[in-house]
Amino acid sequence: MFKVKKKSTEKIYTVFAVQKDKFECTEFLIYDDIWGWVWRSPLDYVPVEVENE
Repeated sequence: MFKVKKKSTEKIYTVFAVQKDKFECTEFLIYDDIWGWVWRSPLDYVPVEVENE
């Protein structure tokens, strides 16, 4: 698992899985408070470094 930050909202998410979709594009599985478990494109996110939690 690793953390990413959504560019538009600055919200940090934990990425639980990474996969390729049927078009060979990479997707991240994250948990969103509103939408629940969702697959998202990494183009909208940047990796972040976090202190030990």
